[in-house]
Amino acid sequence: MSDKALKNIFLNKFHQENGAKFVPFAGYEMPINYKKGIINEHLHVREKIGIFDLSHMGQILIPANDKNISELEIYIPLNLKNIQSNKCHYSFILNKEGGIVDDIMLSKISINNKENIYVVYNASRKKILNEIFSKTIVNYKIIQDRCLIALQGPDSFSVISSILNLSSSMKFLDIEILEYENTKVFISRSGYTGEDGFEISILDNIAENFVQKIIQNKNTILCGLGCRDSLRMEAGLSLYGNELNEEINPIQAGLSWALDKSRLDDKNLNCFDVLSK
Repeated sequence: MSDKALKNIFLNKFHQENGAKFVPFAGYEMPINYKKGIINEHLHVREKIGIFDLSHMGQILIPANDKNISELEIYIPLNLKNIQSNKCHYSFILNKEGGIVDDIMLSKISINNKENIYVVYNASRKKILNEIFSKTIVNYKIIQDRCLIALQGPDSFSVISSILNLSSSMKFLDIEILEYENTKVFISRSGYTGEDGFEISILDNIAENFVQKIIQNKNTILCGLGCRDSLRMEAGLSLYGNELNEEINPIQAGLSWALDKSRLDDKNLNCFDVLSK
């Protein structure tokens, strides 16, 4: 893909102004590191806190009605009817052979008293996943007006709780909907660095204000995809397109712990290729 065809994330100008070095990634121009380099960013996340812009990733809200859940359970190996609300689940979109079309983070959240399945998926798999969703589920919303910001590092809770009304009882993989600037933000205690941290889905028009508040903290720096990759490798976390692809199933990838064992004998889990319909 030529540079002219690359898409910009919403905060592209902000990253330019803060000295980001950019590279093409999954069709987007993305910050790979800032002025002090990847090694400094890696170590800083391990010791204090780093901010990552992950707005290239896919986000979708799916009404949690019976039809949608039945369709999703054909290719997602979770018991979606019974998963706990306000909890994130690492899972997969599987093809007809059980190969991994993508690995995802999925949660059940309530918005305006209506229950939704919220899924975050990889930028490189947006096209194929959006096609799968369009052929199987109804009344969904592909989110295109929100940034996805990650805070990672041992100081994450103290920094984010000074800005958002975050409960100290929030545990790893919990997800909540909180108010910020009279809007709703989705915040999960999760990340992909091996550190404590949070991922925040926030409306584009207030995202820069939010990030500016965070970087006012002296222990906080902006980080790019370079150290995100080195951190996840150090933590032994898989990356789609590297350790994971459509030829590898979750068991072969060493990720059987992420499979809902009650679904393995479920005839509804057909893993068929919906693109052939």
